[in-house]
Amino acid sequence: MINQFKIGGVTWKVKQSDRIDEGNALGVTLHKESTIEIDVNVCPQLAEQTLYHELTHVILDTIGEHKLSGNEKFVHAFSTLLHQFEVTKK
Repeated sequence: MINQFKIGGVTWKVKQSDRIDEGNALGVTLHKESTIEIDVNVCPQLAEQTLYHELTHVILDTIGEHKLSGNEKFVHAFSTLLHQFEVTKK
């Protein structure tokens, strides 16, 4: 799992957390802290997929696509395919 990355000139941190209380969420994007928190109790593959889901929110919000970022169905579908590309590329 990565520890940090840059998007739009902002350095984002990635942390595993046991304090995620967003319903059934496995991760959360904390914009004010520029941090993505991933549930510490999920397996590594699911943690990675969750990171891509939260990263998709970060990217969409950074480019001003807040409505699209709020569309969880789109974010889930897009991030799942992006993650599949990343893990299967040769």
